[in-house]
Amino acid sequence: MDQIKCPIQNHENNIERFCHFYNCAEPTRLMCETCEREQRHIATHKGWEKIKEIFEFIEKKQKNCEIDIIEQLDEQFKVLQSNFIQLRGGLELKYFLPKIKIEKYNGVQLNKYLCDLVKLPDIMEQFSNLLENFQTLIKNIVDFQIANNINCIQKADDNQQLSDYYYEQGYKLYEIDKFQQAIEVIEKSLKYNEKNIDSLWCKSTCLSLLGNQSEAIKWIDKALSLDDSDLDSLCRKSECLNQQGKHKEALIIIEKAVSIYPECIDSWFRKAECLSLLGQQIEALEILDEILMVYPNNTDFLWRKAECLSLLGKHQEAIKLADVILNVNPKHVNTLSRKAQCLSLLGLQVEAMIWINEGLLIDKNHINLLRIGAKCLSLLGKKKEAIEMIERISSQDLQTLIIKSECLFNLGKVEESLKVINQALIFYGNNLDLILKKIELLMAQREYSKALVEINKVLGNNQNNIDLLWMKGECLYRNDMELQAIQVLEQALKLNQHHPKSLLTKGNCLFFTKNYQKALQCYTQLLEENPNHLEAQDQKQQCEKHLSNK
Repeated sequence: MDQIKCPIQNHENNIERFCHFYNCAEPTRLMCETCEREQRHIATHKGWEKIKEIFEFIEKKQKNCEIDIIEQLDEQFKVLQSNFIQLRGGLELKYFLPKIKIEKYNGVQLNKYLCDLVKLPDIMEQFSNLLENFQTLIKNIVDFQIANNINCIQKADDNQQLSDYYYEQGYKLYEIDKFQQAIEVIEKSLKYNEKNIDSLWCKSTCLSLLGNQSEAIKWIDKALSLDDSDLDSLCRKSECLNQQGKHKEALIIIEKAVSIYPECIDSWFRKAECLSLLGQQIEALEILDEILMVYPNNTDFLWRKAECLSLLGKHQEAIKLADVILNVNPKHVNTLSRKAQCLSLLGLQVEAMIWINEGLLIDKNHINLLRIGAKCLSLLGKKKEAIEMIERISSQDLQTLIIKSECLFNLGKVEESLKVINQALIFYGNNLDLILKKIELLMAQREYSKALVEINKVLGNNQNNIDLLWMKGECLYRNDMELQAIQVLEQALKLNQHHPKSLLTKGNCLFFTKNYQKALQCYTQLLEENPNHLEAQDQKQQCEKHLSNK
């Protein structure tokens, strides 16, 4: 905009200002330095603005047009249309009587109907007057169009212009989290061009952020049917699938994006996220470390690395990394959330609540902070406060239901917790996170055989899920099937040789089969990574005692 030449002949400078004085007498409202030297627009100085403010002025005037003219026109059209429909319906009801109804009339009713039909010419005369008024209205509309140079014959380019305009307005609403209003405006954009990929993406994104992933996927699939390599659309579909717990499908989509756009670090970030959600933290960390070599201060990648470290049980390392991020950006809410979660997992619920409350001062509706806060409060035995915090989350999305279940579980209400999970499974039947949570609750109730049934249902399609493999090994161990358990746990340890739960359970299986030397190796390896693990410390001592007695 600042590179546009002044339209006045012989003026070589770029425009710097514009005049919005209503009665401006100059040939152009645009002004350059030469215009000012020639004292053009000098009488309208108060109506000048810098050219960089022109879009603010344009948006203000567009809003005036929308509110003062278009919305009123729409309203009057609706009223007129409603009156037309009512008039037509009334005429049909009055004159179009079926034979079966007329046959049931008495004399008075039949006489009235005949009178109405005979007097139809009177109505026709009044209707002619009404039509003349309509013709006058139509003429007034046409005159208004001509007088104001309004082109009403829309070409394809005009439709694209209007589609782009409403997309821009909808996107602005999306940026300020007014998702439902954004959808309403974006639908106007799609009315003018149903193939506007930007509008399809924006509608899908808003639906996703409102928690409606199925509808979001439907709309992003329309975008992908137009361009199956569009980066934003691929990323959006991957995100929706992740929200549905379909992490494998999400990974396939994002790998396509990475193959097409290998230079896009956002695609790599999302791939690392998918791997992490699939329990493949080591693979995710490899990607993150590679990107961080090029972008060492990228807070999003540092935060995701902290997530992976925490999910590997390396909570202290994750906290250190979180502190690095918070030194750069003390208001990075996702990092505050992760630090709080790490502290909570280390059993430091009071300290975790300090960081949760700090984060909620920045974003009082941050879903993860509210979830973790509810969990911490439940672990502190603050039942009422925990339930109040979880109820502050308006969305009953998947993760919220899982956390609500965990809160009930921590309060000792295992049956109620399982009930919440079973209700959630009605809506998210194939979601692996929910199934894992149900298995965990069955294990907490010592229903190991039932847990094994659930595990075997999903293990075939999730053979590389380390948590699922550990759960199967643990259930087999609890059912006194140590040898089968060891085989399963070795599969888990091939995926991650440092997985603490698998090391502990394998050690326990070896201990109960009196293989104390190999059990000792498992406990020792576990304690190298987690030196404060009390059960591993105790079991190691028991192994050493048995070995010393030989």
